[in-house]
Amino acid sequence: MDSIIPIILGGTVVLFGAILLFFKIKPKKVEIEYYHFFCAGCRRKLRYRSDQVGNKGKCPRCSKPLIFPPPPSKKAKK
Repeated sequence: MDSIIPIILGGTVVLFGAILLFFKIKPKKVEIEYYHFFCAGCRRKLRYRSDQVGNKGKCPRCSKPLIFPPPPSKKAKK
């Protein structure tokens, strides 16, 4: 009976250490920026990621080929 207690305590410490390590190492979510524009063919509003700028694609509604435009410039508001 006396030899079981240190094993249980040691296992509990190892378990809590593993849980803490998991939450410490867990990868952080990366914020992805999205932009919108309208298809020139059907005027559907399309959403695209910042890493798609300049890439070719096609509208899911009318299948018109398109190139994802650069994001709109942010003007200083006064």
